[in-house]
Amino acid sequence: MDDWYLQTCSGARFAWGPAGAERLSSAVACLVVIDVLSFTTSVTVAVGSGTRVFPHAWRDASASVFAERMDARLAVGRRIVGGG
Repeated sequence: MDDWYLQTCSGARFAWGPAGAERLSSAVACLVVIDVLSFTTSVTVAVGSGTRVFPHAWRDASASVFAERMDARLAVGRRIVGGG
């Protein structure tokens, strides 16, 4: 595979998801993650109202274990409550 994804001629480099971050992480001095999906809005609203948020990477059984360990309630996805 080519190293085209490293974008070595660029001052700013872009990639998508964990695989892209992993590829770029060895080639840059600073890696910035930008999350522009609904998660960001949800966290902003929750934190703005005084809620503490503990992000967890996976929506599986480990999320419930993590929530219990943090003495927290597991958030429900918007599809479950009818938000699309």
